[in-house]
Amino acid sequence: MAVLQALQLSKSFPDNELFHDLTFSLERHERVGLVGINGSGKTTLLRILAGLEPPDSGRIQFSKGSLTGLMRQDPDPRQDAAMIIESSTDPAGAALLYQTGLPVMPLDQPDRLSGGERTRLALSRCLAAGYDILLLDEPTANLDFDGIRQTIQLINTYPGSLVIVSHDRYFLDETVSRIIELEHGVLTSYEGNYTDYRAEKKHQYEASLHRYQSSVREESRLEASIQVIQQRAEKSHRLSTAKDSSGLKMGLKEGKRVRARKLDRQAKNDIRRLERQRQGREAKPKAERRLQFEIASAGPLGHRIIEANDLAKGYQGRRLFADSRFYVSRGEKIAVFGPNGCGKTTLVRMIQGHEHPDEGTLWLSGSARIFYLNQQTDDLPERQTLSEYLLTIVPKLDGHVRAVIDQIGFSQSQLEQRLGSLSMGEQMKVRLLEAILSQSDLLILDEPTNFLDLHARETLEDALADYGGTVLIVSHDLYLLRQICDKVLLFEQGKIKRIEDSFAEYSDKRMLNPGDRMSPLLAPH
Repeated sequence: MAVLQALQLSKSFPDNELFHDLTFSLERHERVGLVGINGSGKTTLLRILAGLEPPDSGRIQFSKGSLTGLMRQDPDPRQDAAMIIESSTDPAGAALLYQTGLPVMPLDQPDRLSGGERTRLALSRCLAAGYDILLLDEPTANLDFDGIRQTIQLINTYPGSLVIVSHDRYFLDETVSRIIELEHGVLTSYEGNYTDYRAEKKHQYEASLHRYQSSVREESRLEASIQVIQQRAEKSHRLSTAKDSSGLKMGLKEGKRVRARKLDRQAKNDIRRLERQRQGREAKPKAERRLQFEIASAGPLGHRIIEANDLAKGYQGRRLFADSRFYVSRGEKIAVFGPNGCGKTTLVRMIQGHEHPDEGTLWLSGSARIFYLNQQTDDLPERQTLSEYLLTIVPKLDGHVRAVIDQIGFSQSQLEQRLGSLSMGEQMKVRLLEAILSQSDLLILDEPTNFLDLHARETLEDALADYGGTVLIVSHDLYLLRQICDKVLLFEQGKIKRIEDSFAEYSDKRMLNPGDRMSPLLAPH
């Protein structure tokens, strides 16, 4: 039974039509993931469904008595805290506070909450309200692994219907049973979770490409056949009108004329078939952009680029890690993994030379060329255009550079756009361009997928998979870590230890793989 029906919804802004005549429904207890590139209209659609913004046309029907709530991407912590404090007097509300970790938060001082705490606060408010339909906009933003797992467990026990906008592919895999893609103003529905959706998209692309190639081959065959028939018809016409000196008798000439007319008809029939073939042919499907690093490692693979012995570091009497021994070899892709506050960022700063060990040694190869990419874009010169900024990295925008610009998702016209006018996602793509063009052989990526849409995240994964250098990744994006990282530096019990398994193997052993709802991996150590 449908609890929500959207009928022919349309929405436009000046010079930008987001969508037109969207129609879809949401069933009782259904969990749906809404995906699409940044700027496609996902958040606007959620606001329309929540009644916070009117559509230009169309209407929404709800089942009788249904209540709808929206968890915004930019929640108001003061309002959320007030409602949660009120809910805490109710036993069910108090239990919810405990599940989300809110009892330890300073709810009387909401402005002091961290980004992850604000996300938990907003989610708790929505869950406590008991909505029949809950619309969630980036419900795992700023959460650590423990917070993500708690959120998954809460979502999977929520009795109402859900529409979730999220860039967290692992979260979508764990929570939804249908994906709706908003692309070029059109909604397309796919059964299953995010991984199922990607597999179906790939299957549809391959099937469409096969049909296109078959049509092109058939057109080529018809064109060749028409050419041969026309040549034979022309020869028959020529012989049928030849003078007696050609040696042909009158009966034979008539036979040639009959044959020529028959060939003419055959050619016309094939031309009509060719025209129908061309008219009915599908357009060639567009392959998704794929980035490639063309960077050779500065040294032989297997040789160590980083080595730590008895490494220790702390601040103001608090020890982050001690007695830590590990190494990183050239060409490895390492997940730097551990709970918030364990010292991951401190280690990254030590590798860059910005911090020094309290004890022990941290050796870095003298030939290493480091590029550090984090989620901050404040240092980008806002008044420079994209092309001006890229020319500070490379001597000229040659064919290779322009191909990379296109693959990462920038149009040629955007080259003259000022960096300050770009969205956060686009600014992160600028930083990715820097990484690709920098010719570095040691990439240190600190939350590289923040602000990137799903397509951009997968484009980054393709690029990193091809990269020949060494990569250290600090990220809450489990999907990225599982796809890319062949080793793990694990922060556990006050030490950094090297795990020889890939992150996928390690997480499977620790029961973090998709389908496991009660993972001990993220429990307090």
